[in-house]
Amino acid sequence: MSELQPLSTLVLTIAGGIFSLILAEKSRIPSILYLLLFGILLGPEGVNLIQPKVFQPANFPHYISIMVALILFEGGASLKFSQFREVSGTVKNLLSVGLITTLTGVAAAAHFAAGLSWAKAVLLGSIMVVTGPTVVIPILHRIRVKENLHNILKWEAILIDPLGVVISVVLFEFLLSEHVGIWASLGMLGGRFALGIALGLAAGFLIILGLTKQWLLRLEGEELGGLFVLAVVLLFYGISEWLMPHSGLVAATTAGLITGNRKFAFKDQIFHFESQVTLFALSALFILLSSNIPARATQRIMGEGLVLLFILVLVIRPLAVFLSTLKDKKLSFREKLFLSLLAPRGIVSASLASIFALSFEQKALTSRGVFLPLAFFLIAGTIVFYAATSPLVVRWLGVKEEEGNGVLIVGANPLGFFFADLLKQKGIPVTFLDTNPIFCSKAAQKGFPAHFGSGFDKEFLESLDLKGVGTMISLTPNHEVNVLSCQTLAEFLGRRKVYRLWDKTDSWETAAASTYDESWGNPLLATSALSSEELVEKLYIEKRPPASRTAQEQIKLTPENINRPDADCLLIAFSNGKPIFPAPNASLPAGSEIFYLAPALR
Repeated sequence: MSELQPLSTLVLTIAGGIFSLILAEKSRIPSILYLLLFGILLGPEGVNLIQPKVFQPANFPHYISIMVALILFEGGASLKFSQFREVSGTVKNLLSVGLITTLTGVAAAAHFAAGLSWAKAVLLGSIMVVTGPTVVIPILHRIRVKENLHNILKWEAILIDPLGVVISVVLFEFLLSEHVGIWASLGMLGGRFALGIALGLAAGFLIILGLTKQWLLRLEGEELGGLFVLAVVLLFYGISEWLMPHSGLVAATTAGLITGNRKFAFKDQIFHFESQVTLFALSALFILLSSNIPARATQRIMGEGLVLLFILVLVIRPLAVFLSTLKDKKLSFREKLFLSLLAPRGIVSASLASIFALSFEQKALTSRGVFLPLAFFLIAGTIVFYAATSPLVVRWLGVKEEEGNGVLIVGANPLGFFFADLLKQKGIPVTFLDTNPIFCSKAAQKGFPAHFGSGFDKEFLESLDLKGVGTMISLTPNHEVNVLSCQTLAEFLGRRKVYRLWDKTDSWETAAASTYDESWGNPLLATSALSSEELVEKLYIEKRPPASRTAQEQIKLTPENINRPDADCLLIAFSNGKPIFPAPNASLPAGSEIFYLAPALR
């Protein structure tokens, strides 16, 4: 069996990670909990099929750090400077006042409640300052809070990762090395940030040059462009680590920030490839980390762990947030309270805990069997607590995102452009989504934001910033694509906010029935009498302009009252500045401006 150990470790680490992601997707429970469970069950204290020790122990921290660098690059790329300008003061305070409050609070609690030495208590505190995008962002996607709160938590989660890592490493060297003084530690702290930022800027600009300048590479495909980005990030991460250990994560995050805030062709396609690689790295990493936990020791620290968890969640985090936002007049008390009730710990905290535990073992330090299970207990505890309570807290505090008035159009084709122009005239923002890069370019030339990707790729849609989008209409010529897009986006926008073209298989009786599943898409009446090709022909070849009239009274859309002798089909209506997409049994309020296809000129 021993000769098969490396093979079983590699195969089960990959398979267990992927199955964990699938289970998380189906159950809507954070994947990190499944990864933790699989790692413990398959690890040395479970069925012993995964053995992290098959990797060279001296190199294991490097494997961990490389995977974390990929996660931080993707996280940095999702941050937009325009968002930061709105929340910069709050985020800066959370990264300074909040960080110090959390570190000192957890350290004191760990020393007095769990009996850790001051050195290990301080290290535990430095680990627990890190929240992380891998656990915060999935929860934010699920609960959909106000935009300012979403941006604050996202910026904090991503920026505190490299900041927490560098501070933790500097503290580790200062506390557990006899040769490092306080001034030397501060010098190393500043040096790591300076070097990481400088090399990260260089990596980011090299990526942009390689993807945009024809005289260089101009790699626009998903595979080559994505692999080029991956190679540059890891190369500069390696250079940074070689020059000054533990500065590479700062370089990776900075490169992501620079790259994510620049526009270039096929950007969504390339970053989709990056997210796939990151997801794979994340799942494999956490399986390995959790398999290394001395699980039986968790029972011994259960009491201390619960006390620490209670203090961390209900005392230290609220204190850190309220001290950080003491002079912030833009945030209401309810919003501050919400920020104080969402701070799960994730993959970077677990990585640091594992690296420190390995170092304790190599240095023959005591309490390694307490430090690691206690850290993982707090990580898992915060994830469970915040994932379970956040939907209730959002409703209780009334901080749910207001319904957006923007429209997402799947299908950058002539029919999509027709609807987009009407919506734009009314001041309603429109975004396109299409799997054809040429069509996306046409939409961009017309002044509309356009994303290259599939309307039923849930992972891709989660990577997009859909803030402000309240409605989706799928206008592709493929009925199956339209239905699948509606089913997927219904999870983001709600079943009553997804529309599609009327298909020959639709009937008024079926679409208007109370049993009709709206997640299949509410069929638009615009194409109930005409096919989409016929409608485009009338609009663009016959040049039939849309006409409009004002509804004098409320109109219920039924077969009896939608057919008018002066109109071929109803297109769209507007009421109080909001669009109404006509579907069976929809109501048009009195005063609505109704657009319909004008009759042919005779």
